[in-house]
Amino acid sequence: MRPALNPICLPPPPPLQVLLQLQEALLSAPSAAGASSAGADTDMQQDDDAAGDADVDAVRGLPPLTDKQRALACEALAAADKDLADGANDFVQLLNVAARLQQAMA
Repeated sequence: MRPALNPICLPPPPPLQVLLQLQEALLSAPSAAGASSAGADTDMQQDDDAAGDADVDAVRGLPPLTDKQRALACEALAAADKDLADGANDFVQLLNVAARLQQAMA
C-alpha cells in the first residue's frame, strides 16, 4: 500500500520554513498589554479582518501575548535557528521549540 501512497503524499515542510511561519504568527499575534496605542492596533486589525487578509486569518486562533511571552517564544526560535545552522537534528529542534513555547505560554 505504501508504494501506492508515495505519489500522492507530500514531503514534510523544511523545519526552517516551519520556524519562520511560527515566528511570523507570533509577531503578528495580538498584544495583551494595555498600552495607549492598543486602540489604534485594534482598529488596524479590524480593517485587516474586514479585508480578509490571509496573514490575519492564519493567527486568528492565537491568544493575546504579553511581551514576556513573546520574548521567550522568540528566544526559543532563535536558539533553534542557531542549532539548526550548527547541524542539529531537525525533529529534535522542532520538539524543543514546541516545549519551550508551551512553557512560555503557561
